[in-house]
Amino acid sequence: MKTILNDCRGSVLILVAWVFAIMGIIAAFLLYRSELEWAAVVSLERNNRAAGLGEQVLQEQLALLRRDDTDQDSVSDPWFREKGYWEEQRDGFQVVVKIEDESSKPNLNIMSRGELGLLGLSEVEADVLIDWIDPDDEISSEGAEADYYQSLAVPYKPRNGFLSTLREVLAVKDGREIYSKVAPCVTVFGKYNINTLTERNLENLLLSSGFDKMWVERMVSDVNNYRTDNIFKSFDELRQLSAVSLDKLDELRPLLTLTGIMNLNFINEKGLETVLKRIGCDQEVAGKIIHRRREEPFTEIGEARHFFNIGEKPFPIEQYFTTVSTIIRYQIWLIKGERTYYLETVQERAPSDGANKWRTSPLFRCVLRDQEAPELPDPPLDLDEEEEEE
Repeated sequence: MKTILNDCRGSVLILVAWVFAIMGIIAAFLLYRSELEWAAVVSLERNNRAAGLGEQVLQEQLALLRRDDTDQDSVSDPWFREKGYWEEQRDGFQVVVKIEDESSKPNLNIMSRGELGLLGLSEVEADVLIDWIDPDDEISSEGAEADYYQSLAVPYKPRNGFLSTLREVLAVKDGREIYSKVAPCVTVFGKYNINTLTERNLENLLLSSGFDKMWVERMVSDVNNYRTDNIFKSFDELRQLSAVSLDKLDELRPLLTLTGIMNLNFINEKGLETVLKRIGCDQEVAGKIIHRRREEPFTEIGEARHFFNIGEKPFPIEQYFTTVSTIIRYQIWLIKGERTYYLETVQERAPSDGANKWRTSPLFRCVLRDQEAPELPDPPLDLDEEEEEE
């Protein structure tokens, strides 16, 4: 009898021990889950605070951009914050802001092999990039087209059209190396001057924007015929083309302009050299313009005309350059401990009928966190001091 009782007590003790063990496991699990939930709440709260602060900083900068009342833009304007870079401590975060005149960079979508070479790309890299952008499936001598990308472990198709963001270069064959060379000095944003676009680039722009191929062929033919003896001086002149209806005219407005958009007060020497190569000017002109700008910013584009009037016919400088900035890029880092919140946006600026002289609208916006965020840039030199350093 005692043996039976002892066995029962032993079984009860084992059962109780198991119950306590299970309860301990459940308690530990609930505690761990609670800690995870609390960490998630704290992380979410921190992210919300960072997002709110990032938006606050951005809106402060955009307000300066909208209120700008000068007739030209230069590095001395309040919206550019002198060197396009500043940092401060706010609400427990280290805040770093970098500002760039994006419209004053050469547009990657219309650059030739020779121009890409000036950026440091090899012939192979230039061919690969051009094959990605051009609308056909013909492989350049050292390039890559659909067959290459479809053979990858995770197959995909090349763009065969204009890039919509610069980070798309990373998808190109050997894209990281190419991206590191082109990203600092080119853009894919901004309108294209219909008076200077080549036939091939105009066709690619319209196809990339979703226009019907048959209509694009008509439009390109009409533009070429018109430009034989004329240039477009007002946007409404496009209505003289048989391919352009009122609806089509409205669809073209976000894409096209009639003058240059690159501000001579912001464009760097390398970017200026690529444009000079395209238009057939002596690339030494770039150094002369930088030297003149260093002494005093250009107040209107006519002040630079004599640098280009080398032949008998006056050079149409206003078709390529301006002194007004229209596409601005903002990069904002918020850093606290090991955590980073990164906000990047590209804003288009246009004349306003409201209280401010300008209005802004976003063309691109990106938010990254922690390891995904790009590294902090070094505080920059003055634009022209940077050219001297190079």
